[in-house]
Formats: sequence, structure tokens, C-alpha cells
Amino acid sequence: MHRRISTCSRRAERASTALSSKPRGGPACRLHCLLFHGAVMCGLLLGGGVPSGDWKGGWYGCLARAADPEEIFRRRIEPIFASPEPSSCTECHLAGVDLKHYILPTAEETFRSLRDLGLIDVEHPERSKILKFIRRGLEGGTEAGENARLVRREVSKQELEAFSAWIEAACADPHYRELPPLAPEDRAGPPRPVEVIRHGRRDRVLERFEQTVWAQRYRCMACHAAGGPENARLVKEHGDRVTWIVAGNAEQTMQYLLEQGLVDLEQPEQSMLLLKPLNEIEHGGGQKMLRGD
Repeated sequence: MHRRISTCSRRAERASTALSSKPRGGPACRLHCLLFHGAVMCGLLLGGGVPSGDWKGGWYGCLARAADPEEIFRRRIEPIFASPEPSSCTECHLAGVDLKHYILPTAEETFRSLRDLGLIDVEHPERSKILKFIRRGLEGGTEAGENARLVRREVSKQELEAFSAWIEAACADPHYRELPPLAPEDRAGPPRPVEVIRHGRRDRVLERFEQTVWAQRYRCMACHAAGGPENARLVKEHGDRVTWIVAGNAEQTMQYLLEQGLVDLEQPEQSMLLLKPLNEIEHGGGQKMLRGD
């Protein structure tokens, strides 16, 4: 409480000094002063500090330093944590990791955790690894439909803007820069081991899918790929779900299997894609393989 009061006193004193100074010089100088005063007022309204005399980075840098990381965290990061929607992490990972896993209850704890994990670069905040990971969400999504891609891209864009603003403000705040390390057991992160998460990346899963399921597709295509008479008969009886092989496209086939629930991500051994050809669930085509194949 004492730190907060003294901080507010310093803000008021610096604001009085900054706002009482008169612009001097030509139009460019007056514009620079106007932008600086705007940054000061924005900082005060957001609960942040007044830019110091260090004008490194120009008026934009001053505006970043004026922002209060706690206020940005409350307004822009906490809603990500509270959202029931999946984050941009799902563009690269099938399961086991979400941006929410890296957010702790407070701004300071989250900053310390991300910094200690090497995900925030205090000296070059714009180069922070967590921002690089979020950007991948903007670049991914080729396997989804156009509408889904647009929605996911917008989510990734909002996450990137929120984390960028918060990290910039926190790294410019001397108090945050001096925060002590967080105990390893208190750091945030996914519940699954890093090795499992890496193995679950979409690119690696797709590679494995191509080597196993996709390599065996010709044993299933007569019934489960569009274009043949047997497939047409089964679709008429059971619906389009029968056609799970997308001709010539392993990635879209894998995505369809996931979206239709034919692969159980929580209990893989109970996946219909596995139980059907084993004939452990009634299969019109009979037994196609044995366990261990």
C-alpha cells in the first residue's frame, strides 16, 4: 500500500512538471510535445506512470512506459485466461497446451514465470519467445475451413496485441525488471511434460499419420473414399461420415478424423478409427487388422 501511495505521489509530481512545460521551437517540436503530453495523460488515465526524462524510443516509447502493466493485464490478459475458447496454441498442437496454461493469477507472478522460463526477453521485449509462438497462430490454420481460419486468426491477433502491450509495459517498468525469480515449482506451464507436447505438435503428428494410417489407406478406400459404387451405397445408408478419406490429402484426412471424433484424444485406445478395423466395434468390412499390426 505504501509503495502504491508513493508511486502515485511521484506520478502527480512528474505530471505537474511535464504538463506545465511550454512547447518551444517550430511546428515539429510543438507536435513532439503534444504527443508526449498525450502519452502522459494516457498513462495517468490507465493508472500508469509518467514517462521519465529518458526519451529513448521517441514518443511511442514514452507511451509504452506510461502504461500500467497491472491495468493492461487486468483488461487484456485476464479475459484470455477466463475465455472458454481454445487459444492460438491449438493451431500447432493437437492437445495438451494452451496459452491459458502460462497465465498465473497476478500480473507480477505471470511476468516472473514467463521471464524465468525464457519466454520474455526483458531487454528486447518484442523478441520474446511467447510472442513468436502466438504469431504462429496467425501463420497456421491451413487445414481448417475458410471461416474457421478467419476466426482463429482474429483470436491470434487479439492475443498477440494483448501480450505485446503488456510485455512492453512490464519490461519498461523498473519495479517489474527488479522482481526476484519465481520458485520453479510455482512457474506456470502445461500439465503435460514438454516431451509429450513436442511430440503432439501437428507437424510431427501429421508425419506419423502419413507413415501409419495414410500408408494403409488403399485397404479402406473402396468403402471410405468418394467416387466408388460401394462408397455411394454406404453413404446412402449411413451418411457422409462414412467418407473419411480425402483423396490425395493426408492432412485434410487427419483433420476430418479429428473433427468427426473418430480419434479419441483423451483415450486413444478407444478411438473408432482403431476399434472398427479390429472389429471390436461392428464393422461392415469385417476385421482388417490384428492388435499389434
